[in-house]
Amino acid sequence: MTIPGPSAAGWVESVGPAGAPIRRFPVGLSAEALALAWARTDQGPAHGAVVVEREVSARGLHGRLWATPAESTLAVSVILRPVLPADEADVVWLAGGLAAVMGAVAAGASPDLATCWPDAVVNIATNEPVAMVKAESQLGPGRVRSAVVTVRFDLRRLGLTGQAEGLLTSVLEAMVAAAADLDEDASGVAALYSARCSLVGSRAKATLLPKGESRGVVRTADRQGRLVLESATGMVERIGIHQLRALEVVP
Repeated sequence: MTIPGPSAAGWVESVGPAGAPIRRFPVGLSAEALALAWARTDQGPAHGAVVVEREVSARGLHGRLWATPAESTLAVSVILRPVLPADEADVVWLAGGLAAVMGAVAAGASPDLATCWPDAVVNIATNEPVAMVKAESQLGPGRVRSAVVTVRFDLRRLGLTGQAEGLLTSVLEAMVAAAADLDEDASGVAALYSARCSLVGSRAKATLLPKGESRGVVRTADRQGRLVLESATGMVERIGIHQLRALEVVP
């Protein structure tokens, strides 16, 4: 990818693997804030990406801080324009997690990477988190108008120190593929995500917002992005991403 000089607006723009622009910022509030502004005000194109070298406020689900130093982080946000009804907006979280795993493995990271609902990528061999996913959707009447998926990678834990450019290319390619899969069949994306999810088959306790909890065996994630738990009595409960306060594996 050829990188020209900085624009008057302060970013450097190049062309990504799908032919969509990549805007690179040396510093910014967060990658997703810049991508959301682009998507909403400038009608940013599908697969357009924002990369920020140093984020002022790198936060994930429920404002959780990303603590990895900037020099060991690749932070990228991608604009998607999926053909989805509004009640399936949260399946974009699953598409982002799946793309993060597939892109990192394609770039040379361990094949032991797995998704971990709702927002993490983990190395199941070391039990270490290696990436954090966040998705934000803009809704129109009954549909998703646009979505921004943000992934922050820990390059050191991935074993990809100094290889951010190769990882970026692989992740953008994986995002394009995930977006095409979303348009074709959100259930298929949920199934692929679940097949790579480290929690499936484990007993888990979900602490809910504003209060309450659910326990059961993790069976899958569904096309609305929800975690499906089955209790000892066979009762099935579906936990939405924004219902969740905390999730832990229990004996």
